[in-house]
Order: sequence, then structure tokens, then C-alpha cells
Amino acid sequence: MNALIAGATGLCGSELLEILSKTVTFSRVYILVRKKLPNLPAKVIQLETDYSNLDALLKPIEIDYIYCCLGTTIKKAGSQEAFNLVDNIYVQQLADIAEQKKVTYFGVISAMGASSKSSIFYSKVKGLMEEAVIAKHIKHISIYRPSLLLGNRKEKRLGEKISIILMYILSPIMALFFRSYQAIQAKTVAQAIYKESIKATPQKYTYTNKQLFDLAKL
Repeated sequence: MNALIAGATGLCGSELLEILSKTVTFSRVYILVRKKLPNLPAKVIQLETDYSNLDALLKPIEIDYIYCCLGTTIKKAGSQEAFNLVDNIYVQQLADIAEQKKVTYFGVISAMGASSKSSIFYSKVKGLMEEAVIAKHIKHISIYRPSLLLGNRKEKRLGEKISIILMYILSPIMALFFRSYQAIQAKTVAQAIYKESIKATPQKYTYTNKQLFDLAKL
């Protein structure tokens, strides 16, 4: 089988790439990149794109699984419109392609609190994306809603840095009483996604932060 990862240079995407490049489940792992990466395993095939030509780029490629790990922030994107483009429009385009190709699995990382009815722009965009994805005619669709992600980020985010410090301090308490809100390692999310994606029984389901912890242990 062949897999495709969108967002393979991000926090969760890079962890997932490491898992997929080592597993025997997939013969080839395609990744969408804006600039090619060095020193990747032979089974990893890089596809350079700015996401404006996805249909033409992916049309000749046989893909069985699509893992969408796209995600940015409004600050990094530069505007609400640009944020919506990455976290909603691009994801929907990939879901459209997944439907057309009749892929076995489409999984996407969303966020805790996602809701199309939210008054918070970030959460509303994520919620709209989820609704569009879940409506696709794909046998196995998984939406993952992690809490605050922990890991080695390339860019520095002051607000997240402060939150991460607080989460580390409160982690023992959170683990006992508030597992749904506990900060989670990107590696844990990636492990959960991989293990869930290859389950024998396909379904359409949204996984909470707590369930991601549980899946990673299976």
C-alpha cells in the first residue's frame, strides 16, 4: 500500500513520517513539501507543491491512505483568510481527492474544541473543516482532536511556550483528573493515529484527547 502525508514537516507530521517510513505496512510514503528535505529513506517520495496544483500532482499517483497533518496559526499565516486556506480549504481539497481516488483511509488532525458554531474563529474553522471531511464518501475517516501539542517546534510561540511550562507543572494532576485537557506529545498523537488508521474495521469517528492517549498504548 501507499500512503500520503500532508504537513510532514510539522510537529505531528514529522513524527508520523518517522513511523510510516519504518513500518512494513506501506511500500511508498509520499509527502507534500514546499521545499525538499534532505536525508530521507528511499521509500519516502517528496512531491513539491504550493497546494495550488494538488489535483494534477496527485492524479497519476496510487494512494491508499491519506494522513492530513496540516496546521498553522493565524499569526504565522498572517491573516484569518490565510489561516482558513491552510486549515480548512487545503484539507477539504485533499478530502475531495481522497474521495475521487476511493482511498481506504483519510485522517486529519483537528483541535480540541472544534465546532462550526463556535464564536472563536480558530475553533469555528476547525469545526467547518471537520463537517466537510466527515461528509465525504470514504470508508474510513478519522478526525483527531488533541489538546496542546508538546514537542520540538522549529518556530517559537511565546503563548504556547508559557502554556507548555504550566502544563508540565500541572501534568500529574491533569493526568489523574483532566485527561481530556492534558497536553500531549506529538509523538503520542502520531502513534495513536497510525495504530487507529490500520484497524481492521473502518468507520467514521472523532477521537478526543483522552482517546489519543489510550490509542497510543494499544
